[in-house]
Amino acid sequence: QRRIAAGDAVCVFAEPQASDRLVASLVEGTGAGTGQLDAEGSAGGLPPGAEGYFALMRRNARVLVDCLSRPR
Repeated sequence: QRRIAAGDAVCVFAEPQASDRLVASLVEGTGAGTGQLDAEGSAGGLPPGAEGYFALMRRNARVLVDCLSRPR
């Protein structure tokens, strides 16, 4: 928490396997937001085939933009 607050972090990103409670405790009181980046597509909900990769990248990009552009 000290490093997040001292570094003026806007967001903390985690993978789907990370504990939501752990991530929430890390950002508690820091003003930082959270986002879930799914490098492997393990969160599911992706179309089959080649389009799945592009859908995954679009979803990760949306998470980045949403978290990084939120007002502090």
